[in-house]
Amino acid sequence: NSMLLVAEIAAKPKIKKELYGRTGDGKTVELYTLTNSKGATAKIITFGGIVTSLKMPDKNGKFGDVVIGYDSLNGYE
Repeated sequence: NSMLLVAEIAAKPKIKKELYGRTGDGKTVELYTLTNSKGATAKIITFGGIVTSLKMPDKNGKFGDVVIGYDSLNGYE
């Protein structure tokens, strides 16, 4: 069934890499977004391995961020 195949492809875990910003001294900081097969996501920056976001489902399946963090690299510096 082609519909089942599409659902299986969409449910695969994935990793996305993007630029998060630059430190005050010009070093590049990248953001890695890890998504599991259930849709939970973890966002981690290469500035000290900081977890900037962790979206997990509650008992009703509604996703929410359980990490209190900053909106930009400046806050972490």
